[in-house]
Amino acid sequence: MLIILKEINLVAKNRHNPSFLLSDDNIEEMPSPCEIGGYILYLPDKFHKVFATCCGYHIEIDTKADHRYDATGLGRIHKFSIPSALGLSSPIVSKPNYILSCKPSLRNIAIGPGWGDENNIQYLSQISSEIKNVELKIIKEEIDEISFKLIYKGEFYKCDKIVESYKINKDGIEVEDFIKGDIKTLIVQIPLFETDGKIKTKIEMGNDFFKVKYKKYEYMVKCIEPKKPIVFIEPFSAPNRNGIYKVGCFKVNSYSIKYKISFSAI
Repeated sequence: MLIILKEINLVAKNRHNPSFLLSDDNIEEMPSPCEIGGYILYLPDKFHKVFATCCGYHIEIDTKADHRYDATGLGRIHKFSIPSALGLSSPIVSKPNYILSCKPSLRNIAIGPGWGDENNIQYLSQISSEIKNVELKIIKEEIDEISFKLIYKGEFYKCDKIVESYKINKDGIEVEDFIKGDIKTLIVQIPLFETDGKIKTKIEMGNDFFKVKYKKYEYMVKCIEPKKPIVFIEPFSAPNRNGIYKVGCFKVNSYSIKYKISFSAI
């Protein structure tokens, strides 16, 4: 207690310049690592999160979600200076352990794949305990571009391995999903911001893309391969802490799909 009181008195005497306790004022201010980017961080055990930052883009992936709060997959995607809710700032869950302004989503939703056949689709966002192992492979970690792979292994419907490849640079975020198994259908689900409760967005759907316009900004997700996906929007709404979303989907008869996510000012 005596030591604490002495430190409080010292701060009081130097209250106009308290930074002397923490830093050297002669050191010039520089950007922090998170501002520079080109980093990939994986916390595999208690947090089971992947964080990646590059060229103003930042993503967060939950590799084994607690479904009271999160969904497995890409649940946060931000771009510097862009409103955080426009892409996705937190996953969407069907039985949240927090209060929502309207009826919860019919299923857990994060950006990512679903697979199976016409009668049954298993979404990555819906699984957790089925995941036995997740491996991160960093391919490139530079200021101007990062790339990595996430490999999920476990007891999944009609497959035993899911591989997600990510590449982030100034042009956006490119994702490729590959399912190893006996499947006939692959779907990628994309939350599309509909309203923050005050402002309603404009959602556009094309032959291979979704666009969301909000304030002075645009969010775009485009299917790269295969070339002719089935594009549709689910009939239900999906709220989270930030607002209400619709759910756009790319559907293909393939084991893999590649798509690109980007933001821009309009």
